[in-house]
Amino acid sequence: MSNDEINRKIAVIFATDLVGYSKHMEKDENATLRGLRECNKIIEPLIKKQKGRIFNTGGDSVFAEFPSAVAAVDAAVEFQKQIKARNDKDTTDVKLEYRIGINMGDVVKEGDNLLGDGVNIAARLEALAQPGGITISKNVYDLVANKTKYEFNDLGIQKVKQNQFHAYDLLLDPTQKRKLKTQTSKTKIAAMIGGAIAAVFIGLFFSGMLDTETKLDKNSTVSSLSIPTILVYPFEDLSNTENTKGISPALTESMISSLSKYIGIRVLSRTTSQHAKNNNYSIKQFIDEYNADYVIKGSIQTILNQSRINLQLVDLKQNKVVWSDKEEFDLKDIFKVQDNIGNKILKHLQIKVVTGSTGDLYSKRFKNIENLTLVLNSRAEWRKYTIDGHKKYVEYQEKLRKNLGPKSPAIYNGMAWEIYQRIRLGLSKDKKSDIKKLVEYSKADVAAYKDASAYALRALVEFRYGSKDCEKTKSFVKKAIDAGGSVDTFQLLVQYTKDVLI
Repeated sequence: MSNDEINRKIAVIFATDLVGYSKHMEKDENATLRGLRECNKIIEPLIKKQKGRIFNTGGDSVFAEFPSAVAAVDAAVEFQKQIKARNDKDTTDVKLEYRIGINMGDVVKEGDNLLGDGVNIAARLEALAQPGGITISKNVYDLVANKTKYEFNDLGIQKVKQNQFHAYDLLLDPTQKRKLKTQTSKTKIAAMIGGAIAAVFIGLFFSGMLDTETKLDKNSTVSSLSIPTILVYPFEDLSNTENTKGISPALTESMISSLSKYIGIRVLSRTTSQHAKNNNYSIKQFIDEYNADYVIKGSIQTILNQSRINLQLVDLKQNKVVWSDKEEFDLKDIFKVQDNIGNKILKHLQIKVVTGSTGDLYSKRFKNIENLTLVLNSRAEWRKYTIDGHKKYVEYQEKLRKNLGPKSPAIYNGMAWEIYQRIRLGLSKDKKSDIKKLVEYSKADVAAYKDASAYALRALVEFRYGSKDCEKTKSFVKKAIDAGGSVDTFQLLVQYTKDVLI
């Protein structure tokens, strides 16, 4: 891996922190340090027992990754139970309490350390937790709720610093049940209901930006409100010779790395992949343990210097192979082939699995895999509808514009969506000028492409910042549908755009 490559993966992150560490140290430093060592002796074997790995510590805090959400939650529950038992002893001079947060998300591997949103949100969940408590993200809750006997309390949408997430408390004791103020106010709800009529139209308009996850897109087989989780099963070496024994692990690692370039899919880590193979997991276990949607399986066979790689993409929910391919090559070209097969699968996943009909549209616009990945990554950031997401959207779009050149018509759509969100998030320094540019870019996009995405954008701009003529707007909606656009739902629209009706 070159120095400028980023090693991304999906991981279950466990974050814990000692409550009131500074006060304990001020009161009795020696006793606090002794207690801290005792607690570390409790947590370390528990993490190891559940196949977890500690990747960072800060004296009074511990960060660990786990191969499954259930393993992380089980470790957290047992740790809190043992800490309580320690505190209940009469011989314990300093009673220490911990908060725990657990999240599953995208992380970046830097040496043995993990960084990124997946870790940050775990830390925010830990900060939200009660002393002696455990707070988890919704995606972790979805994985463990039906596989464990624990009781949970839905806290709704919470915001800690710049991070917003849906959180749940794991109730170790009924007294831990609490009610926190959520981020959705009654005023917003009333405004959303009041704008329902407009949403019927706007739901159509947004199809070009949002239909990657709409339920009505029959070309996509994954859940409308999630991104697919993919496990790359370790490649099988059919030759099993001394000369080829290192190729299969290298292909597996390369595949995970290639797929991780796109943030629109969750790629499970190599550790998880190997764990699944070692335990000979069934399809049901892939789904139950990892909430996986797809498994990529591959094999390599080598005779002398000639090799063949066979690939299969298995849809676990349908229990069938939805894509397959093979690649024949000279063994000396193995590195070139690694990149080639990674790009093949990535393109298939982006177009057929994740984005459905819109993926075909964008594939025609942006041609190569590098540009397509930049576009789809930027769209994923846009849909967060946050200031941070907007900044990252702009970063991806700027890279795309550099690749395409300033005169390429393919940049119009992205420029328009950038301006639209800048206005809606209150980031515009010259709203009048931005609205003028937005209208111009939306018109230029229609002139260049006349496809569903262009007409959907044009309809939204006309309704929001143009004539606001419903008949004129509906004419663009009809053109979007005739060109293959899909109808979004009001609920999905509100989820992604947050304030579009307010």
